[in-house]
Amino acid sequence: MPLDHETPPPALHLEDADPNLDASVARALKEPISLWDMDAHRPLYPDLFPEGVARQITNNVPPPRSGQENVWLQPETNGLLGELRREADYIRAQQAEAQQETARMALELARSLYQVFTYLHDMVRQLNVIQPCIPRRHLLLDRYFLENFTWQHGFVDYHSLAQMEETAISVSLAYRLTGETPLAFERDGSVAERLRKELFDMRMEINMEEIRLDNHFVERVRFVVQPKISASMFWQIDPKVGCIRVQTQNLESRLGRREFLIAPETVTPELLDRLGYLILGLPKIHTWP
Repeated sequence: MPLDHETPPPALHLEDADPNLDASVARALKEPISLWDMDAHRPLYPDLFPEGVARQITNNVPPPRSGQENVWLQPETNGLLGELRREADYIRAQQAEAQQETARMALELARSLYQVFTYLHDMVRQLNVIQPCIPRRHLLLDRYFLENFTWQHGFVDYHSLAQMEETAISVSLAYRLTGETPLAFERDGSVAERLRKELFDMRMEINMEEIRLDNHFVERVRFVVQPKISASMFWQIDPKVGCIRVQTQNLESRLGRREFLIAPETVTPELLDRLGYLILGLPKIHTWP
């Protein structure tokens, strides 16, 4: 016996499905949410809490027990950490004291060195105008002499401590002397390279001419030294030793380099005058300081 066709049930409405369903849930399900309708003040997900019910957020982390707050943040005064901390503090104090002493010494040296700059700067300005003759014989390679020179040009410069006037951490002086007659001599070919290096270290301008035998062996070398001398001085403070370090090049009768230390209390007008006499090649002033 065929079954009678059952009439489909009427459309089920959300309110009819569960009359006890929260109204806010029903409203959220009935209203579709589009990403295009979102703005900064509208939440992406609806609020499922009924109106008048406040949110309560609970923290499940138990509070710290009494007497254990910040137990690992307290400085250790005993044990290994305390001993290491006391030793490090002592070293830091020593380093700070040494740095203060070095800074004090550097300031004292820089003020003394600035006096050197003012003296040399004024002297070189006058010599660039006067261009005097330098009556000095310069010994070259322990057997030759260069003489009858004239002051050509000089220059002085300095560097000071940062943002501190009338101080100098370094002073440089450079000048050139020129003559009229080149120095020419011949030496054995076996020592030519050594002599060339020595003359190069003295900053001398030279020409070399090799004299060869028929088998192309270099028998002799003819040197021609140009009558030009480049002299220089470089002063620099050395706070660690408490002195001023000075390097010279071709400053004295014997050409070459020298280096020595000068105490700041010895930088006096008399010392600077002796230096000026030496630069000018005046009699009885052959070495400095």
